[in-house]
Amino acid sequence: MRNSFGLVVLLALSINLTACGKKPDEAAVPNAAAAGGSLPAACTNYLDKYQSCLKAKVPASAQPMLEQSMTQTRTAWEKAAATAEGKAGLTMACEQAHAAAKTSMQAYGCEM
Repeated sequence: MRNSFGLVVLLALSINLTACGKKPDEAAVPNAAAAGGSLPAACTNYLDKYQSCLKAKVPASAQPMLEQSMTQTRTAWEKAAATAEGKAGLTMACEQAHAAAKTSMQAYGCEM
């Protein structure tokens, strides 16, 4: 489950960065907050629902792995939001991740 979620996120970000003709350069990515890079509503909505499901319904033994995946996703999205090109594709990426999570998180009884 972690692998499919991570792949969806990485694929979506890769497509967006490729479509913009930009390569990710961590040294060139400013702090998201300093650049006004707050996440789109679709992203915060998804991350909030995922976090709620994780805490309420996922067994404690599976939580660390999923929490780590969510943290990595949030970090990647915040970096992407720091640029206009990255932010432009984030809504679609977040919607795709949300759709994938609806299926994968059903295993825990979550309705996303």
